[in-house]
Amino acid sequence: MLKKIIGLILTLTLGFTVLAGCNLFEQNTRKNYMQVVASFDSVEETRKVGDADITFKSDEKNIYKYELVSYLNQNGQSLIQQGMSLEEAVKECMNALITQELVFMEADRMIAFKEIDWRDGEIKILNDDGELETVTDYTDYNRVKELVYDAIDSTLTTIRNEILSERGDDLPTVDSTEVDDETTYPVREEEVGDETFPETEPFTPDKARWPGYYGDADTKAIGREMMRRFIELLRTNTDPENNYSVTADDEKKFREDDAKISKVINEQGIEYVYGMIFDTHYMEVLLIRNAERSVKLERVQEYISGRVTVSAKEVQDSYNASMQSQELLYEDESNFTSAIKDGKEEILYFPNSRYFYVKHILLPFSDEQTARLTAYKNEGTHSDAEIKAYRDGLVSEIKVFPHLNGEDDLSRPMTVSQVWTQIKAAMKTVENDAYSAERLFDDYIYLYNTDPGMFKSDKGYVLESELLDGESETYMREFADGGRELKNNPKYKVGMILDEYVVTDYGVHIMYYANDTVAGERKDPSDWQTPARYKTYYDAIEESIRTAKEKDEFDNWRLNRIAYYQNIKQIYTIYANRYKDLIS
Repeated sequence: MLKKIIGLILTLTLGFTVLAGCNLFEQNTRKNYMQVVASFDSVEETRKVGDADITFKSDEKNIYKYELVSYLNQNGQSLIQQGMSLEEAVKECMNALITQELVFMEADRMIAFKEIDWRDGEIKILNDDGELETVTDYTDYNRVKELVYDAIDSTLTTIRNEILSERGDDLPTVDSTEVDDETTYPVREEEVGDETFPETEPFTPDKARWPGYYGDADTKAIGREMMRRFIELLRTNTDPENNYSVTADDEKKFREDDAKISKVINEQGIEYVYGMIFDTHYMEVLLIRNAERSVKLERVQEYISGRVTVSAKEVQDSYNASMQSQELLYEDESNFTSAIKDGKEEILYFPNSRYFYVKHILLPFSDEQTARLTAYKNEGTHSDAEIKAYRDGLVSEIKVFPHLNGEDDLSRPMTVSQVWTQIKAAMKTVENDAYSAERLFDDYIYLYNTDPGMFKSDKGYVLESELLDGESETYMREFADGGRELKNNPKYKVGMILDEYVVTDYGVHIMYYANDTVAGERKDPSDWQTPARYKTYYDAIEESIRTAKEKDEFDNWRLNRIAYYQNIKQIYTIYANRYKDLIS
């Protein structure tokens, strides 16, 4: 499976969203922020592709001061926290913007010369005979459109929550800053082979996603209000006073969009705007351009990754080195304890069997319920038993929302009892088959869980079967006790869930016995990491090596191309005096 070069991607791409965040710099006058701080000349190159001579010519490009300020507002605080001065942070952001433009220019050049196929409908590709052939393939168009609709859905979710808050309704809560995904919750990837097939039909969002289209009268009313506010948000964020990138030509096209939107509202209803909004100039300016850039980076990544190979010898050598190192290092079992709790190193040797793995599904208390619980505890007059009883009483108030396309489906609220009954009955049918049990429980994790860490933990959370003198709990006591009940009670075995859910200050935990460790065990490369058999240790080691090599390959490609334009074919000019006020 292709891996993202996460650090590089995050550094080079400007995130696309309709909503704004906190700023390091406040907006200045339009005249000041429209100053050009860097400019790029056009580059032209002709090459024979198949039997045809193809010419690539890049557009002249400017980087404006408002773009630099925007990038600083996104990244400046983080750079300063890393020890940079403001002047160094500004310079770093300016260099990142220049590098970004050169990388995207290179991506366009590679697409023009068919080193990368850009699949947005009727396209020409090089066939096996080296000839240009016209085929129908919407793969990249669909990817862009899906990214745009994911961003739209994320914004609509925020609007929906604002509406529900205004009504006093409880909302699901999640620390979304800890979930590295395009949606609130990750969407489970399907297991597929390496072969890919062209997408011959353009993507259309399912009508289940259209706010106001389905549901009871109240749900439809909320959906229509969501779309009304979303349309207003589009207009606000494309107002030239708020968005310096907007030109007079853009404004003309926005008014044409307004006419189309009004026509849809009047003739079909505001819920139908969702289905046509992608084809507006609003989306082109706010989302599509940057979504296309993100997908082009993915295609460059695929191209670079295609040049990387990992041999069986490399994997075996890495395995041998890790095993030898761990056998020596874990003679001091405190080192093993640190490693298994840290979770960053692939554990191949287990000197003891103190540790085991659990997975769980968190059904959280709302912010309002948490506040009530905290206030009750802070009164200082209640015993532990009374606090526990009060907390347990809040469980019946929890609203659980199944996840649909990575977001809470607020049209289907459920109780903890309903979810618990469903999961318990289903898990009972597979409790004697650890393979099927883990896969089924993982399905429920993606359907109901709100703990971001659980999505990032293939094996689950590690617990001690008992605490030694001087050791402290890593997790809340109730959670740890529930895990140890799974481990130490002989009625349970790997592949089973705890008979009762566990309640902590976070909410309800449905706990699953994921895996054991065996004293003296040495994992072989062919061994599966977990009973669900998603990945072998060989796969994990190969993946780690490949990811590192892909990053090195990408870095080398990027640095070589940037060095070319810096030292051999200089095509850009920086006007540092135009942004010196940012550091003075």
